[in-house]
Amino acid sequence: RLAPHVMQASSIHLLQFAGRYRSRFCHPCARPLPGAEAESGQTSSPCHDAEGPPVAPPESGWRAVYRRSKESMASTICVDTGRGYAKYGMADGAPAKIQICEPRAEASQQTLYTHVFRRLGLKRPQLAQMALIVAEPFRLAAHEHARELEAWRFETQKRILQAYKLHRLCIVDSASLCLFANKRTSGVVVNIGFALTFVVPVVRGHIVRRAVRTVRIGGAALTQFYSSILDRLGVEPSANSSLPHITAARNLKEVSCEAWPTTLEEHLGHSPFALSQLLTRDDAPVFSTTV
Repeated sequence: RLAPHVMQASSIHLLQFAGRYRSRFCHPCARPLPGAEAESGQTSSPCHDAEGPPVAPPESGWRAVYRRSKESMASTICVDTGRGYAKYGMADGAPAKIQICEPRAEASQQTLYTHVFRRLGLKRPQLAQMALIVAEPFRLAAHEHARELEAWRFETQKRILQAYKLHRLCIVDSASLCLFANKRTSGVVVNIGFALTFVVPVVRGHIVRRAVRTVRIGGAALTQFYSSILDRLGVEPSANSSLPHITAARNLKEVSCEAWPTTLEEHLGHSPFALSQLLTRDDAPVFSTTV
């Protein structure tokens, strides 16, 4: 199994993937943890594909890694920042989110971590015993953003460690984390952001940065589409609601929008943005929701 260990916060080289474990692989952020081989009784060996033949580890080494992994989850915080929202939570708990876009932003990029720690009920003395995993933004995945990525990593590490004195810090690219969560190390990750959509191929834990593609359409366009539908149908927020019309459209999108297994153009026989045709159809699934 994958066995990540967060390194000491003084280093920005953040992950160790221990040798001789099933589905192990090389990762560009991985560096050997001093003394790790002696501790686990393993010797380092070349990485191979996660789908390659498994190498059975000694029982004592597997148990040691599993115990450390389970114990570390209870003291590990995860934060994933986007342009509109940030998701956060403990590694062994359910995620929550903070709105960082206007209107009605709950935090800014500068105050985000203070809000996260406060909502998790963590006091400053407790942070010295905590590890933090931060997801790199998808917008920095492409090869042409390499310098900006390095600067972002450095500034993020410096700001967090100096302000909060965390025990450990781990920064990992978002695409790899998406695959790890689905027990994969290779795949294509499609992230639909606020204004942009990113297509990120990952092979054996490495982003193929020269193959990353950015499409200039995102969730904001879909919100505008929902707003157009509401306008066309003459639907307005209730009189006692203080929600702006665009916010109501966004909320409706977030609770009702889902991915269709085939392209909508193939399913409908015409572009889904052809509202005059779309609104005359009577074969669409209908359900009620409250926003």
